Amino acid sequence: MSIIYDASKLKVFELLGQLCEYTNKTANWKETFWSGLLQDPHVYEEFLYYLEHHNLAGNYTIAGYSIIDLFVWQLDCYNLSADQGKIDARCNKEELILNAFYHMLKMRDHEEEYIKKFQNGLGNDHM
Repeated sequence: MSIIYDASKLKVFELLGQLCEYTNKTANWKETFWSGLLQDPHVYEEFLYYLEHHNLAGNYTIAGYSIIDLFVWQLDCYNLSADQGKIDARCNKEELILNAFYHMLKMRDHEEEYIKKFQNGLGNDHM
Protein backbone atom coordinates (compact mmCIF):
# COMPACT_ATOMS: atom_id res chain seq x y z
CA MET A 1 0.00 0.00 0.00
CA SER A 2 1.38 3.40 -0.93
CA ILE A 3 0.39 6.71 0.58
CA ILE A 4 0.11 9.72 -1.68
CA TYR A 5 0.74 13.00 0.10
CA ASP A 6 -0.17 16.33 -1.48
CA ALA A 7 1.41 19.25 0.35
CA SER A 8 -0.16 21.90 -1.89
CA LYS A 9 -2.99 22.64 0.55
CA LEU A 10 -0.48 23.01 3.37
CA LYS A 11 1.37 25.62 1.30
CA VAL A 12 -1.87 27.49 0.58
CA PHE A 13 -2.71 27.43 4.30
CA GLU A 14 0.76 28.76 5.09
CA LEU A 15 0.38 31.60 2.57
CA LEU A 16 -3.07 32.38 3.96
CA GLY A 17 -1.49 32.61 7.42
CA GLN A 18 1.05 35.11 6.12
CA LEU A 19 -1.70 37.21 4.53
CA CYS A 20 -3.71 37.09 7.75
CA GLU A 21 -0.70 38.26 9.76
CA TYR A 22 -0.06 41.09 7.31
CA THR A 23 -3.69 42.21 7.44
CA ASN A 24 -4.14 41.66 11.20
CA LYS A 25 -6.81 39.01 10.79
CA THR A 26 -7.43 36.86 13.85
CA ALA A 27 -6.71 33.15 14.09
CA ASN A 28 -10.46 32.56 14.33
CA TRP A 29 -11.04 34.54 11.10
CA LYS A 30 -8.33 32.50 9.37
CA GLU A 31 -9.84 29.19 10.50
CA THR A 32 -13.34 30.23 9.40
CA PHE A 33 -12.02 31.39 6.03
CA TRP A 34 -9.95 28.23 5.52
CA SER A 35 -12.90 26.02 6.36
CA GLY A 36 -15.00 27.88 3.80
CA LEU A 37 -12.31 27.52 1.15
CA LEU A 38 -12.10 23.78 1.71
CA GLN A 39 -15.88 23.50 1.31
CA ASP A 40 -15.97 25.40 -1.98
CA PRO A 41 -13.52 24.13 -4.62
CA HIS A 42 -14.45 26.94 -7.05
CA VAL A 43 -13.55 29.73 -4.62
CA TYR A 44 -10.48 27.73 -3.56
CA GLU A 45 -9.28 27.67 -7.18
CA GLU A 46 -9.87 31.43 -7.50
CA PHE A 47 -7.89 31.99 -4.29
CA LEU A 48 -5.10 29.71 -5.48
CA TYR A 49 -4.93 31.67 -8.73
CA TYR A 50 -4.61 34.88 -6.71
CA LEU A 51 -1.79 33.44 -4.62
CA GLU A 52 0.09 32.24 -7.70
CA HIS A 53 -0.43 35.31 -9.91
CA HIS A 54 -1.23 38.11 -7.45
CA ASN A 55 -4.14 38.91 -9.72
CA LEU A 56 -7.82 37.97 -9.77
CA ALA A 57 -9.03 35.45 -12.34
CA GLY A 58 -12.78 36.05 -12.11
CA ASN A 59 -13.65 32.74 -13.76
CA TYR A 60 -16.18 31.57 -11.16
CA THR A 61 -19.41 33.47 -10.59
CA ILE A 62 -22.33 33.33 -8.20
CA ALA A 63 -25.49 34.84 -9.69
CA GLY A 64 -23.28 36.45 -12.33
CA TYR A 65 -20.90 38.09 -9.84
CA SER A 66 -17.20 37.21 -9.84
CA ILE A 67 -14.46 37.82 -7.31
CA ILE A 68 -13.58 40.92 -9.33
CA ASP A 69 -17.07 42.33 -8.66
CA LEU A 70 -16.67 41.61 -4.95
CA PHE A 71 -13.26 43.29 -4.92
CA VAL A 72 -14.69 46.40 -6.61
CA TRP A 73 -17.47 46.36 -4.02
CA GLN A 74 -14.83 46.20 -1.26
CA LEU A 75 -13.02 49.17 -2.85
CA ASP A 76 -16.25 51.16 -2.82
CA CYS A 77 -16.92 50.19 0.80
CA TYR A 78 -13.40 51.35 1.68
CA ASN A 79 -13.94 54.65 -0.12
CA LEU A 80 -17.17 55.23 1.79
CA SER A 81 -15.67 54.36 5.16
CA ALA A 82 -12.48 56.38 4.56
CA ASP A 83 -14.51 59.26 3.11
CA GLN A 84 -11.73 59.76 0.56
CA GLY A 85 -13.43 59.25 -2.77
CA LYS A 86 -10.26 57.54 -3.94
CA ILE A 87 -7.90 54.76 -2.95
CA ASP A 88 -4.92 56.19 -1.09
CA ALA A 89 -1.67 54.78 0.28
CA ARG A 90 -3.33 53.82 3.59
CA CYS A 91 -5.56 51.30 1.82
CA ASN A 92 -4.48 47.72 2.47
CA LYS A 93 -5.39 46.05 -0.81
CA GLU A 94 -4.48 42.60 0.56
CA GLU A 95 -7.14 43.05 3.23
CA LEU A 96 -9.69 44.07 0.59
CA ILE A 97 -8.81 40.96 -1.43
CA LEU A 98 -9.23 38.70 1.61
CA ASN A 99 -12.53 40.40 2.43
CA ALA A 100 -13.73 39.92 -1.14
CA PHE A 101 -12.98 36.18 -0.95
CA TYR A 102 -14.61 35.98 2.47
CA HIS A 103 -17.78 37.60 1.15
CA MET A 104 -17.79 35.32 -1.90
CA LEU A 105 -17.80 32.35 0.46
CA LYS A 106 -20.70 33.90 2.41
CA MET A 107 -22.52 34.75 -0.83
CA ARG A 108 -22.70 31.06 -1.63
CA ASP A 109 -25.17 30.62 1.25
CA HIS A 110 -26.77 34.10 1.21
CA GLU A 111 -27.06 34.86 -2.49
CA GLU A 112 -30.22 37.00 -2.31
CA GLU A 113 -28.82 39.17 0.49
CA TYR A 114 -25.67 39.93 -1.48
CA ILE A 115 -27.49 40.63 -4.72
CA LYS A 116 -29.52 43.27 -2.86
CA LYS A 117 -26.34 44.81 -1.45
CA PHE A 118 -24.78 45.03 -4.92
CA GLN A 119 -27.89 46.43 -6.53
CA ASN A 120 -28.32 49.11 -3.85
CA GLY A 121 -25.47 51.15 -5.24
CA LEU A 122 -22.31 49.94 -3.52
CA GLY A 123 -20.57 49.73 -6.88
CA ASN A 124 -19.53 46.78 -8.96
CA ASP A 125 -18.47 46.24 -12.52
CA HIS A 126 -21.28 43.78 -13.18
CA MET A 127 -23.37 44.67 -16.21
